[in-house]
Amino acid sequence: MPRHPLPPLIILLVGAFGLLRQKAVPVLLGVLCFAMLFAIGSAYLDRSTDRVLRGLADQTGLTVDEIQSRMETEFNALSGSGSTGGSTTASSGAILGIDAHSLDSLLLRASAEKDSMKAGTQNPVDKNQLFPVYLARMSSAAFGVFVFDAIVLLLCMLFFYMLSISGPRPASDLLLHMPFVIVPLLGLVFMIFIRSLIWVPVLGLPLALYFLPRLSIAPMILLSGEGGVFQSIALSMKRTRGLWFPILLRLLYGLLVFFVIGWFVMLIAGSVMLFSVKFGFICWLCGFVFMIAFAMAYLTVVTATVG
Repeated sequence: MPRHPLPPLIILLVGAFGLLRQKAVPVLLGVLCFAMLFAIGSAYLDRSTDRVLRGLADQTGLTVDEIQSRMETEFNALSGSGSTGGSTTASSGAILGIDAHSLDSLLLRASAEKDSMKAGTQNPVDKNQLFPVYLARMSSAAFGVFVFDAIVLLLCMLFFYMLSISGPRPASDLLLHMPFVIVPLLGLVFMIFIRSLIWVPVLGLPLALYFLPRLSIAPMILLSGEGGVFQSIALSMKRTRGLWFPILLRLLYGLLVFFVIGWFVMLIAGSVMLFSVKFGFICWLCGFVFMIAFAMAYLTVVTATVG
């Protein structure tokens, strides 16, 4: 039986925005809620940074501005031609354009400061070694915020994707159902990562370029309840047979529109920041979450036309 051709690109774009318009209220509420969660993580990191800087200022007798200036100077001093010794760290430093020996020294000093913090002791702070001390004291907060933001991002993508494929189903039901699909979805993402061979050195990128469009409808099959993790992958490969280039073209088109939306978001947020930095930052977060909502709606439309 002949297959119907995929819709034109503009139809997919109109369909994605149509989905968002149909779900305007839950989309708006989702944008605000997830933006506030990202703002909480950012606010915690800002407070942790301010607390560390003030602590260093009390210990050294310098002002916060002087400490920031010294750290910026030390960071700039790390960038240089430096030796590219045989160690792994040295090679990494050379690739990053950072003096390898200075980087090794910085990491050692930061590690020593971290060990002293774990032991419950507090070494005197040398004014010439503010940067490694700052890194050591900020590491826990920065890592915690990174994990928090990663979890929020995962939930954000899952919520808007489920919202896009749910039809008339209430958003409240989606929230109750989300905890039951997180583990299978993570398993599917892991299997797609393995199956796409993106982890293969050198050949990974071209292989992933072939497999990822072929596996693009697997999440929709899984979340719709049509199949489990492995069955979703098999059905995705079957239904996208012969459609690799059309799907890739539509995914690239969606990526282009995604970046265009991001440009407008940055333009609007930057304009608002001229009057209020905090409100402008909130506008940027809301715009960022809306970009995710659009991406999930567009992916839903693309995969629905295939499956």
